[in-house]
Amino acid sequence: MTKYRLEFFEGIGTDDVVDIELQNDAEAIAEAHRIAGELLQRGFLGDQVRSQWMIRVFRDEDQAVETIYFSDLVARY
Repeated sequence: MTKYRLEFFEGIGTDDVVDIELQNDAEAIAEAHRIAGELLQRGFLGDQVRSQWMIRVFRDEDQAVETIYFSDLVARY
């Protein structure tokens, strides 16, 4: 298992950091997409400017794997 870090950005800085262990990059990216979708479905973002929200996925603390922009997901949810 590989350690991944998910960082949540709200336009002005990092809100939460989640460290998880997953099999590979694809699983880490899928988990980040799942979390982003869940936040959008819950209406967690409220009236926030969604285009500035993102989740960044890192492998082993410092290797950037993916950046997921909430603005790209809004149409799905």
